[in-house]
Amino acid sequence: MAHPQTAPCCSACAPGISPAPRNLFPSFVFTALTLAITLGVSTGGWAIWCMAFATGTVLSSHLQLHAHVQLIGFAGLFILGVALQAVPRIFGVAPPSRKVVLTVLFGIGGGALLHAVGQPLAPWAIGRLLSLLSGALELAGVFAFAVWAFPALARRGATTDPLSLHILLGTVWAVTTVALSAAQAAFLAGYGESEIPGGLVEPFYAIALYGFILSWVFGFASRLVPAFLGLPRPTARSAQAVAALQGVGVLLLAAAWLPGPTAAASRALTLAGTLLLAAAVFLFLAAGRFLAPFVRVPGSRSLRAPFVFLGLFAALSVSACLGELSGASVHKFVWDGARHVYTIGFLTLLIVAMSLRLVPAFTGRALARPREAQFALALVGATAVMRAMQIPVALGWGGLPLYRLVGTTGIFATAGLLLWAHVLLATLRPRSTPTASPAPRRSMLSPCPEPPSPTSTPSRSSSA
Repeated sequence: MAHPQTAPCCSACAPGISPAPRNLFPSFVFTALTLAITLGVSTGGWAIWCMAFATGTVLSSHLQLHAHVQLIGFAGLFILGVALQAVPRIFGVAPPSRKVVLTVLFGIGGGALLHAVGQPLAPWAIGRLLSLLSGALELAGVFAFAVWAFPALARRGATTDPLSLHILLGTVWAVTTVALSAAQAAFLAGYGESEIPGGLVEPFYAIALYGFILSWVFGFASRLVPAFLGLPRPTARSAQAVAALQGVGVLLLAAAWLPGPTAAASRALTLAGTLLLAAAVFLFLAAGRFLAPFVRVPGSRSLRAPFVFLGLFAALSVSACLGELSGASVHKFVWDGARHVYTIGFLTLLIVAMSLRLVPAFTGRALARPREAQFALALVGATAVMRAMQIPVALGWGGLPLYRLVGTTGIFATAGLLLWAHVLLATLRPRSTPTASPAPRRSMLSPCPEPPSPTSTPSRSSSA
């Protein structure tokens, strides 16, 4: 029996455009998760254990490897995977082709893997070759994403829509981040040294952490979190101010490591950039009322907790800057603790919390083992709190016993991520018998209502 034809309500629903390959989104999640557990969290946890218990030498190259995998292979790959799925649904634009999706997946994921393997081996020819290939792969992945994303975003009113503004800037920051990563790969291939100089590392950290990643979080959080929690969306004016403060702050942080400025000028640029970045964070949290009281809904605490850590990071950064401006010498543990409040308490916790909502939304599967999911969130949150305890150690509180407690954070982080992986695997595992699905409803990620499903019986493979 023929069904009546209806006109599409938006470009994403046009019959000539095939939907994005949804089954590839779990590949982004599990690739990012695998890289984080095997190369990111493991190297970072081992390093802090060695420092706390004095059981070995921690090389700077190992810390750089840890940071690169976490920024590009974990956070970067997860964010771009979400963007490839969410941007077409929100904006009603054509989804990326399968070729683009695979290029981003293998380019970013494969590049991060080759960088992690090649950097320690850079004194040898095989390490230099792997490093060079890693830069080429990451460039291919990010440019494939940018070539698809820029035309899709260019048709949006970026200055009047907070989401469009932040993710447009986030795409620019992503290209800049990977360009710096490629420069690092070229250094490893050309000089045969496993340690990358600070002039290439610190600007990469600043632009990746506070430009690329934070812009995309600002963008999605301004749309998805208010929808989940019933909060008002940030205004276009506040988004423009946030983007301006953030952009100038990131550029100052990166410029502090240019070869020209004196030590005093570099310190001034660092402090100014940190204060501007903190101002951007405070303004974003205030404009979106992320920390204000709101009606409790299921999962509201798990979504609110990362932004509490984001506010704590901004407060710690301002306190450290004020200490430096007053003439006091701020211990490096304070700055390192603040950065890990951001990377673990805010970024990692937010990725875990959002994935527990987005994976079911993008795959059509109900979340399995919700209690274990909450325990995974608790472990990641506890890891962030424990890592922040190095700040009291720097201030002379707790001494060696507290510092050794900090040294165990890698164990808790690994346990939390493994439990998170277990929940996702249980969610995506094929069911032995089909279950009745609820009535279709409009998703906050969809630009238009979903059409009614045909009356034929769904096959078991259609939910994959």
